[in-house]
Amino acid sequence: MMQDDKQFVSTEQAAAAFEGIDDEIGVEAPVFMAITDYTTFRAEYAVLDDDLVFHFYATDEVNKLPDPWRYWKTTFARALAKVAKDHFQAEYPRVKAAYTDELASWWLRADRYGHVLDMDEFAKRFLSKLDQELDAELKSS
Repeated sequence: MMQDDKQFVSTEQAAAAFEGIDDEIGVEAPVFMAITDYTTFRAEYAVLDDDLVFHFYATDEVNKLPDPWRYWKTTFARALAKVAKDHFQAEYPRVKAAYTDELASWWLRADRYGHVLDMDEFAKRFLSKLDQELDAELKSS
């Protein structure tokens, strides 16, 4: 099949089309840090100025549970709410979370934590506490 040169966009043309876009809209795409240390979830997080954004995904271990959907939509949700409230010392609207069917994942956003000196360590402590809570939930069920 022959390629129509009029439909081909070179790398240089694509780059030129987006040149200066950050300046125009004033934002950069967040850089997410992948966290794969836990069996109770897989996560990634990003620091956005003084906010934290997390994405949570099921692991192979979660998918092997007798009822992974119950775990993911009930147990995980309950633990996420409990640990987030305790760790961030806040509730909605400062801390928001939701499940998304499209990616079968959870997201959480915690706003206004610029006073925290080490946001990465703060985020990692939250994830560790969440894993501990989920481990305890799994052992008790």
